[in-house]
Amino acid sequence: MWFNTSNVIPVGNGRLGAMILGGVPEESIMLNEDRIWSGSLNDPNPLNCSQNLPIVQDYIWKDALYDAQALADEVCMATTLKHKCIKVTAGNLTLAMHHADTFVAYNHTLDLTSAVAVTTYVTDGTEYTRTIFASHPDNIIVIHVTANVSSAVSYTASFATPMDDPVSVSSIKR
Repeated sequence: MWFNTSNVIPVGNGRLGAMILGGVPEESIMLNEDRIWSGSLNDPNPLNCSQNLPIVQDYIWKDALYDAQALADEVCMATTLKHKCIKVTAGNLTLAMHHADTFVAYNHTLDLTSAVAVTTYVTDGTEYTRTIFASHPDNIIVIHVTANVSSAVSYTASFATPMDDPVSVSSIKR
């Protein structure tokens, strides 16, 4: 899939995920991890299970499997908590490129066969490419920024999260 405007493109490996906005000169990438929630989805320790387990077993011995299942579901399964739990972001990674704001030849793509997102554009005669993918075996999200002119890649990376104070790395230059 390709876009000639900024559209959100997802990449992930089943545990880590990223939503790539495709912005120029500032790229925002929303990061996520499967264990980050705003609370617990359920209480995994039902209090009444152990005292009702003999009744469930008795139903099974009497071949009253429907009754056994219904009681086990009621008293032995994790209980949903009353408060709302929502999936929250790990945070937003921002790459602020140190180049002009004007650009041409913009292309924002997702290769569905390789699950690789690529954003390319040209500014001041330099072509920039951002390649992003998630590796399942390595358990990482990779962001590779290149340019066709030596030493042209320069940006400030920052990370803002609802969980901690923002982190900032200043002026990465290659």
